[in-house]
Amino acid sequence: MSGKLPVGVSGLLKVLDAHGWTHQLTHGTGTVTATIKGEARGNGTQPNVKIQAPVESIGVRAQHPSGRSIRAVYACRLDKPKRSWSMATAWRSPHPERPCTSCTSGGCGLQPHPDRPACDDCLGEGCGRGEHGPQELAAKALLAYVKETS
Repeated sequence: MSGKLPVGVSGLLKVLDAHGWTHQLTHGTGTVTATIKGEARGNGTQPNVKIQAPVESIGVRAQHPSGRSIRAVYACRLDKPKRSWSMATAWRSPHPERPCTSCTSGGCGLQPHPDRPACDDCLGEGCGRGEHGPQELAAKALLAYVKETS
């Protein structure tokens, strides 16, 4: 990788720094299963063919003094003529200081709110979202989570 970070990564780091988060970066290379167009058939269609494509990745691990944490992975396929970085995945941990107050089941230990199916921070079985654990985020949701105040 050249010395310059991809735009998405550098943008995330600026937001993290502006909101008091600490962060670490990791860099890696590997392969992913991808598809390309195969040889044309007699009827003009092209089948999708699975290949192992080389990729470069950057991982961002960040923590906030409140205990919140995020992870994001940006990836770039190296076999494409135009290389573009995109966020492959991102997730956050449940908020440690803001327990669920709106889960209908009360699975988090608090009195459930009867009019709401689940909150964003309780990921317990009571919310119907599986066990307590990380929640996947899209890019905009990740930035919104980072900007939240404790």
